[in-house]
Amino acid sequence: MTDFLDRFPRFGAAMKRLAEHRSERAGGPGYREAIDTIADEIIPAILGDAWKRAQRQPFFMDLARASSLIDHPEYLRRASAHGPHTWRNLVLISQPYAGFNNDICVVGREANRMVERKVPLGVWGVPRLGPWNPPGTSLVLLAPGLIGRNAAEFGFSDLVERT
Repeated sequence: MTDFLDRFPRFGAAMKRLAEHRSERAGGPGYREAIDTIADEIIPAILGDAWKRAQRQPFFMDLARASSLIDHPEYLRRASAHGPHTWRNLVLISQPYAGFNNDICVVGREANRMVERKVPLGVWGVPRLGPWNPPGTSLVLLAPGLIGRNAAEFGFSDLVERT
């Protein structure tokens, strides 16, 4: 976890603030700062381009909400995108209370179920670093652009078993 926070220092600083000021969690200013650093620091490092919070919930999120993997969702949109929301121009941030370890976990099973439903997503996670309620929530990213990339290179675990 320390390597992850060292790799993304602005996110690390935001998470430190959340640890020191519990009242800023769950939608407070510290929480919003942490989500903004995911948009400004983490996602551009992985997928390139500039990203911003989506102004409205994407139409297809009903599918994702059918999964317990999605908890406290936030949606980031490619800053240069125009027109309707599509998976090509969005990243879904989830912050489930489920944790995970090196073998089977709730989050990993749910990620596999979503992919089995033909949703073409990469699903990456870092345990205990969900800004909603650290260390009780994990940070999970869902986006097609994550497929084929090395999650470990960015400090994440790939939560989808690929065959």
